[in-house]
Amino acid sequence: MEAVILLMGFVLIAVTSAGHIPDVWAHTYRIDGIVNGDVLARPVGSTSILHSGSGNVGGCVSRDWIQFSIDHYDGYDPAAVNADFLERYGTGSTAAGSGTNSTSTANTTCVDTPYNNAAVNSPVAYLPQLAAFAIGAASTLTPGTTYVLAEVIMLLVYAGCMFAAVAALPRWRLPTALLLVSPPLIFRYSFAISADSMAQALCLLFACLLFSCMADPRADNGRLTVLMTVGVLMGMSKFTFTPLLLLGFLALIPWHRAVSESTAVPSAADAAQA
Repeated sequence: MEAVILLMGFVLIAVTSAGHIPDVWAHTYRIDGIVNGDVLARPVGSTSILHSGSGNVGGCVSRDWIQFSIDHYDGYDPAAVNADFLERYGTGSTAAGSGTNSTSTANTTCVDTPYNNAAVNSPVAYLPQLAAFAIGAASTLTPGTTYVLAEVIMLLVYAGCMFAAVAALPRWRLPTALLLVSPPLIFRYSFAISADSMAQALCLLFACLLFSCMADPRADNGRLTVLMTVGVLMGMSKFTFTPLLLLGFLALIPWHRAVSESTAVPSAADAAQA
């Protein structure tokens, strides 16, 4: 199963043009903003194609990534900045993560950039991509190479989560594996630079762990801890998934019943039979 996901994922990475993922530029800006120190989004005065009004929030995005998005914008994702963005807003020197502009200089490392629709996402949602962007920044890789590296690392994490999900199941592994390798699930969000990629991987893993705990009443505290840990990470990846954490309490019903039965005092009849 893992090999099928990786094979399909690599093919999709190869045929999907840069920028052809929903909201990919907003997510790209958000990730680079975090790398540059803007862990939390803040008000910015610049605009983009989608966010053309006032009251925008974002962070300091490297000029190379801004130029990369401009070069690859073909009308698909309007979260990209305007073609003249660097000329309009990139003339001042912006200290990374500080949110303040100083005197004009030609060596601006990053520019305050809006990404309203990705600003609410927790850094947890971008852990695989953050690793790739950090590697790219430390190794001075080009944005194009870093972009592909981020997709590859996300695909590896996604495939690992799917392997763990199937391995956690006590039964029905084959039909579940066939479902997880279906193209609609792998397309885009098995590798995309997006908060949805990590959220989908953790949501599917959480569902399989939940079924495992409910199907096996002998589930120990360790498995329940893993279930709730994955659930918390899922909620942090996509806040709208947080209510799904309540489903984790369903796993406590068979577990509590099994514990009660194992610790129950034997009756007089049972003692006589013994």
